Amino acid sequence: QAEAAIAPLEKPLADVRAKLAADTKVVEAKRADVAKALAEVDAAKKAQVDGQKAIETSTKEIADKEKSMADIKGELAKLEPTLQPLRDKVKQLTEQYLAMLPKAQK
Repeated sequence: QAEAAIAPLEKPLADVRAKLAADTKVVEAKRADVAKALAEVDAAKKAQVDGQKAIETSTKEIADKEKSMADIKGELAKLEPTLQPLRDKVKQLTEQYLAMLPKAQK
């Protein structure tokens, strides 16, 4: 009598178990998708942090190089007054040397 009462319920139970197994596969696939998406988000966050560090480093390098340029301009400004007398001396010596060369004959 109990077997007779259970028999009609076994097919619906098997159907429910089959649907549950199929739905479990779908849930596991979605969990895998979520895990993959989370990994991509973590990678994007790391890339963003790395990019920010690179920007900060570059910004510091730019400031350092601008300071160096200012220092170089200052040194050049100090040396500039001595350059023209040296240029004049080179021009004078060149003219003296050229005057000492024998004249080309035609």
